[in-house]
Amino acid sequence: MNLVANNEGVRFPLGSQESAQWVDLLGGHVMLQYKSGDKILQVALECDEGQPAEFEVIGEDPMNNYKFRLKHKCACWNGCGGRRFLFFAKNNVLNSGFS
Repeated sequence: MNLVANNEGVRFPLGSQESAQWVDLLGGHVMLQYKSGDKILQVALECDEGQPAEFEVIGEDPMNNYKFRLKHKCACWNGCGGRRFLFFAKNNVLNSGFS
């Protein structure tokens, strides 16, 4: 799977599934990171077992560094048993304006 940005009709790759890396953040949080050339896509994962899923586009800062946040029970350790999280993340990244 390739992640592709669509900015005013110009499409460019942001990363591929093969480039995915888990990044440990302070406080026990984790982030998924994808790369394509000089572009980086980061999805901060926040465990939230009690609320509806929330996928937020944070923006591009610095240049070529695209940031998102996913708050969901599937962002909890083994919260969705693996597969459903990947399906959720794929569909929401691809439908977030960066598709």
